[in-house]
Amino acid sequence: MTRQTLHRLIDDLPEGELTPAARYLEFLAYRESESAWDNPDYQEYALSKVRTAEEEIAKGETVSLEDAKKHFPRCFGE
Repeated sequence: MTRQTLHRLIDDLPEGELTPAARYLEFLAYRESESAWDNPDYQEYALSKVRTAEEEIAKGETVSLEDAKKHFPRCFGE
């Protein structure tokens, strides 16, 4: 993956995905820093994602690990 490829991917994102993408990139850039975990904005964002995931699990809106591996093998190093 090159920076140029990453820039192209960002350019292709729908407007509604820009904020989550930016937050994730910020997380990746600062994850080695303990202060990143102390950022209230990141804490709020992370907690909202955890709550959303818990709600999806409660509704049965999940994907099995086997299906995830089948559809996204590169994410699992396969």
